[in-house]
Amino acid sequence: MNTDKKSFILHLDMLSVIDGMTDEQAGRLFKAMRSYHMGSEVDLDAVTSMAFSFFKMQFDRDNEKYHNRVESNRSNGAKGGRPKKNKDLKTENPKNTVGYSKTQENPKNPSEPKKPDNDNVNDNDNDNVKDKEKTDRVDDAFNKFWSSYHKRQGKAQALKASRQAVKREKPETPDEFADMLIDDCRKRIESGQFGFDNLNASTYLNNNRWEDEIVTKSTEKSDDPWDDIWIPNWDTKTGRPR
Repeated sequence: MNTDKKSFILHLDMLSVIDGMTDEQAGRLFKAMRSYHMGSEVDLDAVTSMAFSFFKMQFDRDNEKYHNRVESNRSNGAKGGRPKKNKDLKTENPKNTVGYSKTQENPKNPSEPKKPDNDNVNDNDNDNVKDKEKTDRVDDAFNKFWSSYHKRQGKAQALKASRQAVKREKPETPDEFADMLIDDCRKRIESGQFGFDNLNASTYLNNNRWEDEIVTKSTEKSDDPWDDIWIPNWDTKTGRPR
């Protein structure tokens, strides 16, 4: 991937995969990241290649977001950008954009301010109730997802990410969305997907990680004894399976 970007992002919770790697493997992993952004490739062993695949998917997502934003800015610029303010437009009160006086007079009694429209007040109250009920449904679905997630850390950030994900994905119901996420996480944990057991829920939700391919341990036998290091239960001191 050779782009015109001058930098790339590394998410902190994704770096936890390095804990189970040797210093040599970790070094080759970072060289692979650099080479990928410079448009070249590095030969990697099975473990390092598997770890790099997760970073690569994140890099591709970030790059797509970047180019979408560039195209959007270019399109807006072609249309003239943000409209200029009309300097000739003057109002008595700059903070009153509607144009009414600070206290609108009551025709029946000019000395008294006009009372607010009760219909508008009731409509606003009803809208507020509906918004609260919708938020409650989203939060209830999140609590369902959270109670089953394997790494329950950073709940406030995860809740915020959940609300944004529902708004972004527009599922039929928040509860169905939560069920889909729970099932996806279960499959990834059961398959022993590399690094997923250390993934924070906020990162999973913010980056649509349920769309990633589920990468499992290869069933092919190899004469290389280091292939056994793919077992998820690492000894972080020796870099070998327990």
